[in-house]
Amino acid sequence: MKRGKPPRRRTPLRPGTKRLTTRKRLEQKVPVKARNHKRHAKQQAKAYGGEYGEWIRQQRCCACGARPPSVRAHAGKTQGAGGKAEHLVPLCWSCEHERLHQWGIETFERWCGRNMLEEAAKHRARWELLQSSRR
Repeated sequence: MKRGKPPRRRTPLRPGTKRLTTRKRLEQKVPVKARNHKRHAKQQAKAYGGEYGEWIRQQRCCACGARPPSVRAHAGKTQGAGGKAEHLVPLCWSCEHERLHQWGIETFERWCGRNMLEEAAKHRARWELLQSSRR
């Protein structure tokens, strides 16, 4: 096929079929629902802990000790499997995305030498102690 020329059809179209000359925008048969912002905010707070989640992001990575900001990673159970805000641990981006998600939790815990659920419990206890001293 030479450049500049449109491709030639070797097999003719069936009688009665039209060639597609323009692309029409597909029409949606069912309208997309608008996001319920109040419910979304409540779900995010439940999964990522609101103030607690922001405090987690300001901590050092519990695997390699990298400086903040950290990623709020769910230890043990992911959010979809029922992980809650109390299971959050601070991990740097590379520890969470390049190691934890690629290796799996068991290999990651062997690599860093820590149990992530215990780390999550330690961070939660520190947070509650901090909150009780502020009151």
